[in-house]
Amino acid sequence: MAKENSCSTLASTAEQIARAISNPTAMVESPRLKTATGKLSVSDPGIRIEGLGAMPFPLRVRHLKQIEPFTVQVPYGKGTKTLFDKLVRNTREITPELL
Repeated sequence: MAKENSCSTLASTAEQIARAISNPTAMVESPRLKTATGKLSVSDPGIRIEGLGAMPFPLRVRHLKQIEPFTVQVPYGKGTKTLFDKLVRNTREITPELL
């Protein structure tokens, strides 16, 4: 008798697996399942620099070379002083007026 129950349980499990494979959404228990179709437009998050134009993201080395003349060395603060030293902070930035 235990062997019969074991076989029927296996058959029932196999049937559930077969149903799930043939119709995967039939096994979903949530009635709130939502789906969507269509196309999503994606905009380029690039930047526009006055005097240069649009720069796409991700930036490539050639873009960085084009941008460099529009940048300034970034200072760092030491106490009340504002200093420029590439050995401490080797960074450049585009001034907000150009963006």
